[in-house]
Amino acid sequence: SKNIIDIYYINTEIVSEDITKKADKTIISSSSDLIQYTVNYKASIENVKENSQVVITIIDTLPKKIDLSKSNLNGGDYNEENNTITWTMTKTVDEFTNLYEVNETITYTVNYKDFANMSSSLNNMLLNTVKGVTTINTDTSSGTEDNEEVEVAIDGTLIVKHVDEEGNELLDTVTTTKKVGTSYSESKKDITGYSIKVEPTNKEGKYIGTITEGDLLYKTGNPVCL
Repeated sequence: SKNIIDIYYINTEIVSEDITKKADKTIISSSSDLIQYTVNYKASIENVKENSQVVITIIDTLPKKIDLSKSNLNGGDYNEENNTITWTMTKTVDEFTNLYEVNETITYTVNYKDFANMSSSLNNMLLNTVKGVTTINTDTSSGTEDNEEVEVAIDGTLIVKHVDEEGNELLDTVTTTKKVGTSYSESKKDITGYSIKVEPTNKEGKYIGTITEGDLLYKTGNPVCL
């Protein structure tokens, strides 16, 4: 008679993964606002062998630069050049597991900056994309993504004055308020008896989250603009 030994091989496989991202507010109304995000990443892995290494990588791609001194990334690594935050977690599986579950939640806060540089193409919305990936030994999942959008509703104020060399106002002060990132352009006015002497360096620009003042200076003989 013969002894027959059947050897069965099992395949370790990442069978599912999912990620969600939520912000604690839908509107940024001040440049000092902190936005808290919560990311949850889940993955299921079949037939995980003893002593296997499971590496979870979560990458958040930000729509704008952030102020690190005011942000709390909860252990994340910020890459300013790529404008990403990366979290990496490594787990060791102690024993063979038929179905190994990954369930990681990260909560962090960011303070966005440079709102005046917002492009009109963003339509005053900040869209984040977060991606989660699992690697077990040498196999890496395809990854899964989610997005979260926050509206920027910050106003900027522009104050324009036309004054003479003694500081007297030659025309009524004009004050306008518009969304940050909106472009403006101010120019000299025709004022009888005055000519422009100095035009301010900020006569063209964008509304920012604070007050911008511009004085156009005029001299006698014909009008100063800021």
